[in-house]
Amino acid sequence: MQLAAVKQRVRRTTFTRGLALSALLSTLLGCASQNHVEKIVDEDSVVNYADVEGYEDRYTNIYDDFRDYPVTCEENCYPASEEITCEKEMENCLFT
Repeated sequence: MQLAAVKQRVRRTTFTRGLALSALLSTLLGCASQNHVEKIVDEDSVVNYADVEGYEDRYTNIYDDFRDYPVTCEENCYPASEEITCEKEMENCLFT
């Protein structure tokens, strides 16, 4: 009976060590690989950047028919609308 318990304990320890080693190796290999980003921009691409001070590095919409919302909003950013129905105040909403 004792021999079987020892064998089972060794199997668990070996499995745990193998699992820990695999996780460590995966983490180290993941951190060692580099990200390669390639930007593909055609010569006639249209790219608009924001005119808002401090946000010049952000893109803006090409089409001007969208509502303007503040870049940073603290409260009441999206006013209530009759076009949507919500279960609670701005929760679980659907267009009507």
